[in-house]
Amino acid sequence: MSTGSLCPPRAPGPSGPAPSASLGVVVLDIVYLLAVIAVFAVIAFVAKGVEKL
Repeated sequence: MSTGSLCPPRAPGPSGPAPSASLGVVVLDIVYLLAVIAVFAVIAFVAKGVEKL
């Protein structure tokens, strides 16, 4: 059984340099960084609350 007729031929890949990071990737990096900072802030508040006990 040949799959040559089922799959179209693939287009050649880009020959130029790799594209730069898009805006979506930069926004995702910022969101990730803010989430990490928020996790550390929550840990600090919990530690401060435990210290007062």
